[in-house]
Amino acid sequence: MWLWHVRAFISVVVIASALPQPTDDSWTEEGMEEDPPLAVGGRAVTCPGAFQVVGDQCLYFAIIFQTDRNGAKQICDSFQGKLVAIREATAMRKIYVYIRNKGYTTRGFWIDGSRDTHGNWNFSDKTPLPMETPFWGASETFSLPKNGTGLNCAAITPDSGFYITNVDCSNTSLSPICEVAPISEGLADENTDADEDFATEIDSIDVTCPPFFVTIPGTSICTAFVTWANVSWGDARQICQGLHGDLFTINDAERFRSLYEYLQAEGINNFSFWIGGMRESNVSWVWHDGVPISQGPPFWGLSDTDDHVLEPDGQVDEEEDCVALTSEGKYYFRDKKCSEEYSPMCVAMPIGQ
Repeated sequence: MWLWHVRAFISVVVIASALPQPTDDSWTEEGMEEDPPLAVGGRAVTCPGAFQVVGDQCLYFAIIFQTDRNGAKQICDSFQGKLVAIREATAMRKIYVYIRNKGYTTRGFWIDGSRDTHGNWNFSDKTPLPMETPFWGASETFSLPKNGTGLNCAAITPDSGFYITNVDCSNTSLSPICEVAPISEGLADENTDADEDFATEIDSIDVTCPPFFVTIPGTSICTAFVTWANVSWGDARQICQGLHGDLFTINDAERFRSLYEYLQAEGINNFSFWIGGMRESNVSWVWHDGVPISQGPPFWGLSDTDDHVLEPDGQVDEEEDCVALTSEGKYYFRDKKCSEEYSPMCVAMPIGQ
């Protein structure tokens, strides 16, 4: 029955996808531009039919349909696709920005992922979903996935700040995000292999850090975790500068994930840290070098306000003008009063660079 309805609507979907899409004019970060054509193995590729380039994926946001999880899978099947699997933090970032740019922020979406009888979250191919920061949202008092029976399917919704959350699989208020492989004709396998080898080579470059600084695995970042000091934001910056560095800054989603994994692996996940973000002129959030701070997932955490909006949630008169990563907040960005006391997290250039 579902497939019959889907096929009947395919022509409508294709026409609708060509119409102008609603936009959120208040959203300026990363502009309103579409992503450029995908590039695989040094050659440009395109997406078929109604599918759009979002990051390095070909996606279709099937907002014309609202259905349960099984219906969502059948809709994607009818397009020779599948529900999108969010495996990397960068993919989550790109999907969120697309949703904001298109004005879809009141809609919820089905994605690939479900909980098995042992409580483990897996994609349809049985590989595990990435868990915790920066995939599943958290405030300073609760974290996703939610507790409750029957909440066994993965989605991204306005209530979750468009982080991954768990919902009832029979929920009929969500639309599917479908994914297909990009079109690429005549792409030689050796080109792809060469790119993978090159990426591995870059990741494995040895980096020598200054005293007190360590390298976060998978990156070239030299970071110092000054866990022996609890100070204000201003004093934290002075400490970092005294170590010939500055407070930590980050706009890269994959490096943010690497940082979170490092804190867990090294057992320093019971400390909270100042990083180099601040509110400028009571308006804009910037790093101390003036570069704008990326807003929304996968960086800013959920607020503890009643509507669980995303941070930053402090009003100007509350003077929450500095950015911290707190242990209880799962190391998402939090706006805090600059006079509060946390440990400095510092960054410095590798020796010789």
